[in-house]
Amino acid sequence: MLPLLIKFEDLESLSLHGNRLKNLPKDMSELKNLAELDISNNLFIDINDLAESLKSLPGLTHLIMNFKSHQEENFIRNSLPRL
Repeated sequence: MLPLLIKFEDLESLSLHGNRLKNLPKDMSELKNLAELDISNNLFIDINDLAESLKSLPGLTHLIMNFKSHQEENFIRNSLPRL
């Protein structure tokens, strides 16, 4: 996914809603201008890996996703305080 996306370095908003994704690339830092990301309705396996991937987005300020529990939501909120 990322090799194609990094060609769009000015990308500010991205919807990956409902793509049955199980994970995201670990390093998405090339998407410097990405501020809004919708990853709702996917099949993410490991919340720790997901948080690390999301942390690599330097401009991320708005995240749309589904949580399996309040603990998962709190973990993401604590991991990404700039949201």
